[in-house]
Amino acid sequence: MFDKDYFKNYKEHGFKWRFWSYFIKRYTKKDDSILEIGCTYGFLFKYLKDYKNLYGIDISQYAIEQAKHISPNANFQIMNAESLKFKKEQCKLILAIDVIEHVKNPEKCIKECNRILNKEGMSL
Repeated sequence: MFDKDYFKNYKEHGFKWRFWSYFIKRYTKKDDSILEIGCTYGFLFKYLKDYKNLYGIDISQYAIEQAKHISPNANFQIMNAESLKFKKEQCKLILAIDVIEHVKNPEKCIKECNRILNKEGMSL
């Protein structure tokens, strides 16, 4: 379903990603682990090139392939938001921008985020 045709009108909105990157830089350190759920093409991480632990997940293989080229500084994987393959308390920041309405079981997704979010972390 989420193949090349699905994304044919998907464009980078630089202002949106610059806004989020400003927010992230203000509240995190460059060695914090940051996860973006539903990262699509990984545009956000283009603005966080000096960060070391960037993780992007999406259920679309096509989107992940694009993300790896657009933001090679990050780690991208095909993954379901309801079954996150991260360690307990691994992430300082979790972003799910325009995602929760697409998740089949939002409660399970939120529980998973809570599991991998560290005690000092935040999710958006």
